[in-house]
Amino acid sequence: MLTRFYVFLISLFVYGCNPGPEEKPSIDDLVGRYTLIDAPGICRRMDPNLLVTATLNSDFSISLENIPDCIYKGYRDDEITGKQLSGTGTWELVVPELPSSYGIIVNMSGVSTMNEGSYGSWMIIGKEKPFQLVYVVGDPDSMQYLTYKKID
Repeated sequence: MLTRFYVFLISLFVYGCNPGPEEKPSIDDLVGRYTLIDAPGICRRMDPNLLVTATLNSDFSISLENIPDCIYKGYRDDEITGKQLSGTGTWELVVPELPSSYGIIVNMSGVSTMNEGSYGSWMIIGKEKPFQLVYVVGDPDSMQYLTYKKID
């Protein structure tokens, strides 16, 4: 429940200029492969030649490949190494209390190079499909986030 509250709070910061869908997106609208198109400076220590992807599947499984380690190190510059992380887990759509602030909660599990647990601050942005996904890095006040564009 607390994760859903954080999704709501973060959406207030992120959605100020780029609101999300006004109606609940269908699972089919979200399923697909997304690639990283923008990252804050602290997350740019990774190899620029690697394809960074998040794949949402219709069975609610997710695969993350070459994600910057700032995804769980947060905004602390001294802790970010520039390593890429990969893993699998599950995802679920979060229906907000306010319109235009839908998100997804990602739970990583099993064998991976990512810490197990919830990565819950993924926001769905864009008024129409294809939607983009935004992951807030660290403190929402830092206004640093990873932006992913749907590629298929």
